[in-house]
Amino acid sequence: MAELEPPNGMESRQGPIRKLLQEGGNPRYFLGYLICGGVATFVDFSLFLILNQYFGVWYLYSNSVSYPIGMLTNFWLNKFYNFKNSYRGFVKQFISFCLVGGIGFLAHQIILYHLVERFQILPIAGKCVALCLVVSWNFFANRYVTFFLMK
Repeated sequence: MAELEPPNGMESRQGPIRKLLQEGGNPRYFLGYLICGGVATFVDFSLFLILNQYFGVWYLYSNSVSYPIGMLTNFWLNKFYNFKNSYRGFVKQFISFCLVGGIGFLAHQIILYHLVERFQILPIAGKCVALCLVVSWNFFANRYVTFFLMK
């Protein structure tokens, strides 16, 4: 099917995701991000379950320990394996990653709290929902700020 041309004098408009992918590179990064994120999520969830279910630590405290460790795992895997980023300003880049992750963490905690306390969802199910909602923010902010602008 042929693409329709925009009327004279009007530029074609692209969706924001398509534009970001074209400007920033390759959809392979999102797949790599999902794989790296999968490993980091495994670390996060494993630690969360051990703390919450095995040791009986309150779910928000458990998440306060497990999320940052998963975030560190995610940074390391994405920097060196997915984005193969050789930017030498490691500290600046790490701070950017932590700011993005911190915003994601706050959103995660707020979503998790409301799902568990207001909607009576089990903490592990609430964590799954919160993760799904926060992952897109983390990907785009890290891909196009932490690892794209700082390279």
